[in-house]
Amino acid sequence: MAFSIFPSASSAAIPDNLRWFAMIYLFGTVGAMIVMGVLASMGVDLPGAGVSAGLFFGIVALAVQRLAKVREIPKPERTKLALGYMLIALAISLFLLGLLLVLAVVLAGPEMLAQMIPLNAQMLGIFAIALIAVSLLYFGGARFVVGIVAQRTIRESNS
Repeated sequence: MAFSIFPSASSAAIPDNLRWFAMIYLFGTVGAMIVMGVLASMGVDLPGAGVSAGLFFGIVALAVQRLAKVREIPKPERTKLALGYMLIALAISLFLLGLLLVLAVVLAGPEMLAQMIPLNAQMLGIFAIALIAVSLLYFGGARFVVGIVAQRTIRESNS
């Protein structure tokens, strides 16, 4: 028997939901980056962190609503589900950041990139602290959204 982070799940609904979330989050993030880049070239600057957080929480709400239509989400699974959403978003965001850094090195050269982004111990420490803070924010927000949407779905099905 294979190990599962969701041992009580009797169907493949949760892993399918996490895959769906990953695909929608990936395309949504890339789309938001393109739109923000186009708008920035026209002189309209949007807050990137706010757009990213809004995109994440919106997609989490859609994913939970989609899952709640298939099966009930018990309280112990809500935390695991929020953790799954956060880890997927973190992995996709770090992958896209790495891809952008590789493209920057290829297009601008390593010397230009070193001038633009000073990679020293202090900068890496700030990046690590920001990564932890964003992860906690995303996890807490996802847990909140999962709880609200699951409760609302339970109330709608009882009425």
